[in-house]
Amino acid sequence: MSVPPASESDFFANRNPLVGRGTEKKELRAGLADAVTGHGRIFLLSGDPGIGKSRLADDLSTEASSYGAQAVWAACDAPEAQAYWPWIQVVRSCLRRSGLQATPPLAGSDVIWSLVPELRPVSETDHSGIVAPPDASIIAAEARAPELERFRLFDSIVNFLRNLATAAPLLIVLDDVHAADADSLLLLRFVSRNLRSAHIMLLATYRETEVRASQRVADVVGDLQREASYIPLRGLSEIETEEFIQRAAGWLPAPRTVSAIFQATDGNPFFLSQIVRLLIAEGRLQRAEPSLLETLNIPDGVRNTIRRRLDLLAQPVKECLQLASVVGRDFEFGVVRSLSGLPEEPLLTSLEAAIDAGLVSRVAGWLNRYRFSHFLIRETLYGDQPISVRKALHLKIAQTLERLYLESTKSHLSILAYHYAQAIPFAPLDKVFAYSRDAAIEAMAIHAYDEAVRLYSAAVEALQPRDPGAERSRFETML
Repeated sequence: MSVPPASESDFFANRNPLVGRGTEKKELRAGLADAVTGHGRIFLLSGDPGIGKSRLADDLSTEASSYGAQAVWAACDAPEAQAYWPWIQVVRSCLRRSGLQATPPLAGSDVIWSLVPELRPVSETDHSGIVAPPDASIIAAEARAPELERFRLFDSIVNFLRNLATAAPLLIVLDDVHAADADSLLLLRFVSRNLRSAHIMLLATYRETEVRASQRVADVVGDLQREASYIPLRGLSEIETEEFIQRAAGWLPAPRTVSAIFQATDGNPFFLSQIVRLLIAEGRLQRAEPSLLETLNIPDGVRNTIRRRLDLLAQPVKECLQLASVVGRDFEFGVVRSLSGLPEEPLLTSLEAAIDAGLVSRVAGWLNRYRFSHFLIRETLYGDQPISVRKALHLKIAQTLERLYLESTKSHLSILAYHYAQAIPFAPLDKVFAYSRDAAIEAMAIHAYDEAVRLYSAAVEALQPRDPGAERSRFETML
């Protein structure tokens, strides 16, 4: 056994090692090779929280360039985001990577721009640079045949992706599709049925327990499985667990310690990384303690493990992360700075400390956006705050976003509606109603009808019966 590192700062030189998964990697690489030759494939990667789905997908994304392919990644777990959020991320990434040269000259391209209006070429706008609204004939057509218009949107996106992939094959990763909005799931099903002759590989990850809990998601996943190759991920073996610890920590502890950790974690990589980090920080990994197994209660105790790791952070860092957890799994530096009231330098120092601790990472392709490394970290920070504190923070976030997005409120209606709704009863109900209704109107404009129903329902619930005009507003909203 080699000499252990002196402190946690020396730990995890290879912060999140990919251990094992040889069979799965071979199958995914074969799928990518098929896509390069024009035989589109879809893969479903499932497993429990922390089992390594995102890590395996990230490894494939890194390898994509060696196949001549470009990888685009979209996260689905953002309940505050607008409809079609995963696909908006995909379209944005594709357009930005192609330098906006991939605008397809095909019928229906105007509806694609409705998803990403900020990227619409100047030629698609009027002379003032403002995007021109659709003409009356288009509006009338949508009113007559909403399902036909949604088909037009879906078909346009498929053609856009297929055309783009002829120049360079595409690997599209949709992470955590169990958390996607209903309209995004319908589009996923549509895309999956139109890949066979495309230079596209689609990889969707999800948690099995979450799929089983939602009939809507289960139905879509069931349909996808008819088109897809299914790869379930399970925990690492004890030998793989030993390799994980050695590669992560840079040295190998005593066999009884490895065995205790394996039994407690069932080889779950996320649980492994959390518990090993904690043991390093507490100076216990290098000691072969007979009672170690009794003190490791994973997965029931994974949140306690996370809490103990958070307690090792300086108080300003922890407070920064608590604020960020209310914003969402992803959060922007400017928003957290406005909430905290901290100067830029101390806040950056706190975020760097969180990154060094492996709790937060930077979002690729964004200058000032960050993301919690795992949903359980964000969930633990969020859930440990009293409900009244969370609601007050949601209200403060909504008000902060209103100020930050004063000139572009229309493109942030969904997130404003979400935070105001989460702030009830502290939030003014007229704001909840107005933003939910306006976000529903925007959802209708991009044919996200399921999302529109949800938002209109939220608007109805926010109406106060005693307010003047409430019954008229209720009738109009219900209609």
